[in-house]
Amino acid sequence: MKKVVRWEAPKIASAKLVKGGYKSFHDMFKKAIEREDEQREAQLYLEKAMPAMLALLEYKLANAEPLLVMRPLVYMTSELGKSEDDDGFYSTRNQDEKSSIGKFVDVRKVINPGTQLMLKSLDMSLQEYVFQDARGKEHAISFEDRNNLMTQTSIFEEVKQFLANRGEVK
Repeated sequence: MKKVVRWEAPKIASAKLVKGGYKSFHDMFKKAIEREDEQREAQLYLEKAMPAMLALLEYKLANAEPLLVMRPLVYMTSELGKSEDDDGFYSTRNQDEKSSIGKFVDVRKVINPGTQLMLKSLDMSLQEYVFQDARGKEHAISFEDRNNLMTQTSIFEEVKQFLANRGEVK
């Protein structure tokens, strides 16, 4: 008596391609090279545009012109931490905790596209730009986030258009 195992043919060709997936390693590698080239071109363009962007930022801040956020502007800031249970109405903390000084917590904030930012002041002790939006909300953006501020606002588009009109950059 003989037992035989029969396997069906593999169904490789019928596998669905997942969105963002690749058919082969060669396709994945080709896309990675294309993305790397795009990033390299963008970095070269940014290096060329940086002096003009810095000058335009300084001009707009000095002349109280608004900055229009074009892409979500993500920045880090510090604010007083709150207890999750404390809603401001009911007292959920005991007396010992009430007398303690609040701690500052680093948080990541996002300013949505379409928001106009006006420079309210420069905080030299904390090294921050203090902006105010149309609703009166203040945003304290660190000097270290200056590049994000320039590339995510209308400054980048204005410099890009300026350089294209001069014929310096495509």
